[in-house]
Order: sequence, then structure tokens, then C-alpha cells
Amino acid sequence: TNAWYYNSVKTAYELGLTSGTSATTFSPKKSVNVNETTAFLARIHAVYNGNEITGQPGASWSSKYYDYVTDFIDSGYMGDGLYELATEPRWEFAYQLSKALPDCEYTEINYIPDGQIPDLPVSQYGYDVVNRIYMLYRAGILSGNDAYGTFAPNSNVTRAEVTAIISRMIDPSQRKTFKLKDKPVTVSLANYVGEWYFNDWPNSGLEIIKNGNDYYLSLG
Repeated sequence: TNAWYYNSVKTAYELGLTSGTSATTFSPKKSVNVNETTAFLARIHAVYNGNEITGQPGASWSSKYYDYVTDFIDSGYMGDGLYELATEPRWEFAYQLSKALPDCEYTEINYIPDGQIPDLPVSQYGYDVVNRIYMLYRAGILSGNDAYGTFAPNSNVTRAEVTAIISRMIDPSQRKTFKLKDKPVTVSLANYVGEWYFNDWPNSGLEIIKNGNDYYLSLG
């Protein structure tokens, strides 16, 4: 009961959004696969809209969730097939799960300008994916892995992390308010060969310091 995810798992379980990996275990550190992502997506949407998820006799446990998602959420959703047991990268999980609720439920409580999340470039993931992940940050559902909001988009997401996200989606009182820091930019001049040009403005705080035969540009 002292685990950081205890209340999140409890909330998600009581809402019928998740179950264990057996009758007595939850496996909080297990990575989520594509089938599980699809199940979470379908369950949240069904609970929110008061729908029932039904399946065909003899079908795999996950097929009813794929059917639900293609019927109610995204007609072009991926099929239940080759990649069903593949672990889901964090960016894909967040992008898909964001579709479980209407956008109006993601009230902005954090100011995060476009481009501030340091490892989520539009050029790599596309505007739609990035835009929906920013929406989750601004709503306080995601907050990143550090003070800069680092997302680690290609890492796996665990079942414990999933329940925290689900709980914040369903219960706005659990959403997080925060302000991201700008990540410092480090520029290396190692092995640099070239010339420096310097204007000595009064009171600029800049000066050139000589130490032996070396000169240094100092910012006071």
C-alpha cells in the first residue's frame, strides 16, 4: 500500500478499467503491449459514454476491443494481428489513449508553449501526434520524466504508469499542475580552431583575460 501507484491501480480497478495479470497479481513493472493499449482505450471510452463492449464467442480476448475501437473511435485503427504483443512505445500509447475522451475534457491547467518538450520534435513524430501529447501535458495528465518535461517517447510504458494516466484522465482532481523549466543548451568548443571577434561595450560584463599565452573571453 506504500507504492506510489497504489491509489492509481485501486482507482482504475474499481472503475473496471484494468484487471490483474492473474487473480492475485498486477505486474506493475510489466511493459504494456499493443493489445493492452487497445483494451485501455476501448474501456475508457466505453465507461465515459455508457457503452457496452461485447465480443464474439471463441474469439481472442482482445478482438472485442479492436472491434470497439474501429466502430466507435477510429475506423482506421490497426488490426489485431502481427504486432499485437509488441511493446507499445510511449509516444504511440499516449497518442492513442488521448482519443478515449473528447478533447473538451482536456482542460488546460498548465502553460506549455509549442516546442518546449525537449525530445518530441514535430519533424520526427508528426503534428497530430505531438499536438495530442502536448494536450495531455497541458491538461496535467502527463508531466514528463524530469523538470524539463522530457518525455522519452520511444521508451516503454509500464502498467503502473498506465494506471496513473488513466486515473488522471477519469478524475480531473488527480491531474498535476506544474511549470516546466527550459532545458539548458550546451555548446562544446572542444577542438575548435578559429578566431574570436569582440566588441568592448561599456558595462557589458564581457572582458578578455590573458593567462600565460592563452586568452579567454569571460562573461562576468
